[in-house]
Amino acid sequence: MLVLISGAALAASWLAREGVEAPTVQTPTIRSVEILGAEQASQVSLRHLADLQEGDSLLVDLDAVVAQVGRHPWVDTVAVSRDLSGNVRIRVTEHEPVMLLAHDGLYRVSSKGEVFIRARSEDLDLPILTGLDSELIEAHANVGREVLDHAVALLAALDDGCEALDADALSEIHFDRDLGFSLVLRSGSRVRLGFSPPSGQLARLDAVVRNGLDLNIPHEVDLDMADMAVVTPLTS
Repeated sequence: MLVLISGAALAASWLAREGVEAPTVQTPTIRSVEILGAEQASQVSLRHLADLQEGDSLLVDLDAVVAQVGRHPWVDTVAVSRDLSGNVRIRVTEHEPVMLLAHDGLYRVSSKGEVFIRARSEDLDLPILTGLDSELIEAHANVGREVLDHAVALLAALDDGCEALDADALSEIHFDRDLGFSLVLRSGSRVRLGFSPPSGQLARLDAVVRNGLDLNIPHEVDLDMADMAVVTPLTS
């Protein structure tokens, strides 16, 4: 009968005969876990999700750690690295809330259009997106996604190139499935934009403000028409 013996077994047998103790291979372990970039998400909650302890094997599945930490509602992206000294670094970037969504309560919406966590009282100075009712979202999820993306793009356009107003002057972005988007300002003025990309309408808004329109006095400004702006005073 032919017996096959592995090289490792032969080596172990030889070492035993010679009275030499076989060397042990030590698995590298975690010496420290550092979490970077977290401001809204607590260190305690992120460490709980990461589930890494000092003394654990350093050969942990990093993709699994990324997935676990990414479950925190404030976390947008996660990157995990380790070094030969046993140090693990978890770097997160958090969502940047730019507006609130009114839908069965108020929810924070990020600069990427992600609805990520219920709002709190300190968020009430952000503009509120209204008009996305449950029926529309449930029947046409893609429409809801497009409305969020358009609203975020509108806020960016206000901050990037609009002289007449900025996002801080905004109280509400209202969506109507028939009429499109309107802005409600903190002053009480309303600006109707429709469905078109906002750059052209906001340029016309800048022009009417340069010509004397004071948006701090309540007006309705209809920009949902080609090359025109219709301004109507609003009476209290």
